[in-house]
Amino acid sequence: MGDLYVEFDYSITLSRWRHGLKSRWGYQRARLRALGRAFEAPRKRDVVMCEDGLQPPPNLLAPELNLEFTMLTPATFRRFTATAFAMVVLATAACSSGDNVTADDVPAESATGVFSALTYNVAGLPQALSGSDPEQYMPLIGPLLNAYELVLTQEDFANPVPNDTPFQFFHEVLRSLTDHEYVPEAMVAPMGSNPDRPTALASDGLNMFSRFPVGPLTRVPWTQCFGGADTSDKGAGDCLAVKGFTMAPVTLADGVVIDVYNLHGEAGSTPADDEAARLGYLQLAAFINERSSGNAILLGGDTNLSASKPVDAAVWADFLESTGLTDICDAVECPDEAGSIDKFAFRSSAAVTLEPTSRVVEYERFAAPGNPELNEGQLSDHRAISSAWRWVSLLG
Repeated sequence: MGDLYVEFDYSITLSRWRHGLKSRWGYQRARLRALGRAFEAPRKRDVVMCEDGLQPPPNLLAPELNLEFTMLTPATFRRFTATAFAMVVLATAACSSGDNVTADDVPAESATGVFSALTYNVAGLPQALSGSDPEQYMPLIGPLLNAYELVLTQEDFANPVPNDTPFQFFHEVLRSLTDHEYVPEAMVAPMGSNPDRPTALASDGLNMFSRFPVGPLTRVPWTQCFGGADTSDKGAGDCLAVKGFTMAPVTLADGVVIDVYNLHGEAGSTPADDEAARLGYLQLAAFINERSSGNAILLGGDTNLSASKPVDAAVWADFLESTGLTDICDAVECPDEAGSIDKFAFRSSAAVTLEPTSRVVEYERFAAPGNPELNEGQLSDHRAISSAWRWVSLLG
């Protein structure tokens, strides 16, 4: 099948979208290149042309579709609304078969919705080891999480069972103060009992609090880490926890499912840390490409990758490119993004369009009382990053 061109009579900005169309209409693969700029509706003389010479039926030469587009940018073409996608479906079918296809072949109306999400490294190591003050701050953080429909936490460590150690972790405190209905079971602290990482005392610290149904959650540790209790190697102690990533399908509405990823990347700044981080993101990309092929994705977490550090920026850019994800800051305003390691990324699918509408650093909501110097007056040594999302079901 050749490339499909949709040409509009406007000043043009080139944007490209590549996406596998795997839907109930049976379209296997299409590549769309659109020439256009933000507009409200195409004129009747706008045309659809097939690169390989197939001619679309006459009814598509003057489509009676009320399309609405957001601004097309090189960062993403996924921000079509459902009605725009309807034209893509019709045109793709026409170029594939040459048969007469009408708007009756796609749902007349598509389900839509919105939700809020938060990613937050809560600095939940034991009091003596934390960069924060978890004994005082964790009871304050817990109720604040209830303002968000989907929460991804990092360094949210659970205690060993039974806890006959002098260490106290704080996930149980957070959990007792949240009212989310769907909270997958936390990984307990291995305290050296994990055969794959015998140096690990703490769990992965990755947890999810959701108001939407959550499917089975998969936990995957990084295959490599650097740094233990002896910091003479200049490492950041990453091997003391089972750091890695999690994935779970989340059902936003009936038939509307996205894969949600939570991660905590390798920390530290030595060459060994950089290499472990690079390999970790290759591992994550391979997992996404295998397990979430064709699925919409929301990814959040503490990446430990700063855009201000060239080696980190290259790792993040390669990861986005290899998975088809888009950094939220390529879609909405992020004035602080240059140094932020706490990130969201996303992608849409043939079934669900996922679009961010805002990203906010929640300074005021997560401000700490009493000590303006600790954590620069915040409840954690990381910033809480919230985001608002709009989804559209493309399958009706």
